[in-house]
Amino acid sequence: MRRVLGIVAGLVTGFILIYLLEKLGHLIFPPPEGIDMMNREELARIMDEISFGGFLSVVMPGLSEHSVLLT
Repeated sequence: MRRVLGIVAGLVTGFILIYLLEKLGHLIFPPPEGIDMMNREELARIMDEISFGGFLSVVMPGLSEHSVLLT
């Protein structure tokens, strides 16, 4: 039972961490006004124009997710 609770606590902590990192990235590097985030063509265009810091704000939550899953 203790092991199961540890797994659940780790998953919840990971989800919260990723959520907070994504929110922080959107606060520091907000997406352009009027962009449909569900449109792949517009997202591809944004990714071509994004700054390095903006790119890191997109990549870091994903990397943290993988590090949480590997531990």
